[in-house]
Amino acid sequence: RHQARPALTSFAGVGPLIRFALRRDRIRLSVWVGVLTLTMVYAPNAVRLAYPDEAQRQARVDMLKTPAGIMLGGPMFGGNETDLGVMMANELMLTLIVATSILAILTVIRHTRADEESGAAELVLSSVVGRHARTAAALVVTAAVNAGLAVTMTLAMAASGFAVLDTAAMCVGVTAVAMVFGAAAAVSAQLWRQARTASGMAMAALGAAVLVRGAGDVIDNSGSALS
Repeated sequence: RHQARPALTSFAGVGPLIRFALRRDRIRLSVWVGVLTLTMVYAPNAVRLAYPDEAQRQARVDMLKTPAGIMLGGPMFGGNETDLGVMMANELMLTLIVATSILAILTVIRHTRADEESGAAELVLSSVVGRHARTAAALVVTAAVNAGLAVTMTLAMAASGFAVLDTAAMCVGVTAVAMVFGAAAAVSAQLWRQARTASGMAMAALGAAVLVRGAGDVIDNSGSALS
């Protein structure tokens, strides 16, 4: 006898879904944000401690100019390759991009396909919720997490003595790429029924991007079109 009112728009209910997702994931997301933020403190100080002088840093840079080093880190951009900030941008960005992209993919799939498999989506859809609300809420939560990460990682590196503007540019670049793969996860969630398959395809897209970037930089380490 009792039926939910039809949703007024296809995005009806996005706000409550966002709040619900943040409440569900508050511990999980806090751990991710905390670990990635602490990485921005640990990495530069570890390199500063392990390679205190110019000669040692130059030896590290030369080692990372090998094909294997370029695949794992990237080309050595920057006017002063042994500057600690340049080293962090060259060596740390790829790792951060992969980590934040994995977080974005898992978050989007968790609140789309995974909820359908667990039956939570059926409860949600029995209320006044538009057909696109769940996907939109997942993307908004992912964007909010990445925005928060950009701020916390910037503050962490600035506290280690780096210029705020330079650090902000690096961190926004990292989180912007993560949003691209979060969007890819939203697409894969529409194409595959199982959450594992959908997340696996989005992860495959991330892995392919890393490999293509690496191959491009090995071919031309000044910045190729593939990179």
